[in-house]
Amino acid sequence: MRRAPAKPVRACILRKWCPVSHVTFEAPLRASHFSLRSSHSTLHASHFALHTSHCTLHTSHFTLHTSHFTLHTALFALHTSLHTALLRLHTSHSTLHTSQSTLLTSHCFLHTHFLAIFMSSERSLTFLISPKLVSAHLGSSARQKA
Repeated sequence: MRRAPAKPVRACILRKWCPVSHVTFEAPLRASHFSLRSSHSTLHASHFALHTSHCTLHTSHFTLHTSHFTLHTALFALHTSLHTALLRLHTSHSTLHTSQSTLLTSHCFLHTHFLAIFMSSERSLTFLISPKLVSAHLGSSARQKA
């Protein structure tokens, strides 16, 4: 029994199934295999570049958020210190007004007290000293001033 002649086939990837000589097909097969590996490498390089860009984007995003947070923290600290300074200023101002009021009250009290003492001493002196002596003393004081 004789076999039927093999049908012509195009370039075959698997040698063992191809009944024709591979001499004519090896060059295109190697070229397509190289092209496939090259495309595969290019795909991996692109994938790696994409991952790198993605990581860079996340890092930049994190840096931006960190800077934003740092800025808010600095602004909050400035705001707080400003409020603290204003509170101290208002407290000092209030203390100053309270001190002035206390001083004025004390001053008025002293004047009133000394006036009362003076008035009571003058009355006492008037009773103790004779009217002639008082008028002589007042007369000599008036002459010294003139």
